[in-house]
Amino acid sequence: MVLSADVADPDQMQHAMEVVQHRWGGVTGVLHLAGITGESAMNLISDISTSEFERQFRPKMKGCESSKQQLRRWRRVSVFFSPLRPPS
Repeated sequence: MVLSADVADPDQMQHAMEVVQHRWGGVTGVLHLAGITGESAMNLISDISTSEFERQFRPKMKGCESSKQQLRRWRRVSVFFSPLRPPS
């Protein structure tokens, strides 16, 4: 099954979780790899603008909170990944 949802949008996540619950009865684990792709995704935080920072972190941080809210009753394991690299 493939679902498409904006992980930072609680309504879309709720719908996705309803579909999953109907199909499988719940969720045991989550891999959270939300983010953006492209050249700007690989820049240092110190090298990006405030608007680019917000664009990159929206799916990570809002998505984390949205996932936590939607999945608290099912999941046993959550793993979060970030492609951000530390300063040199």
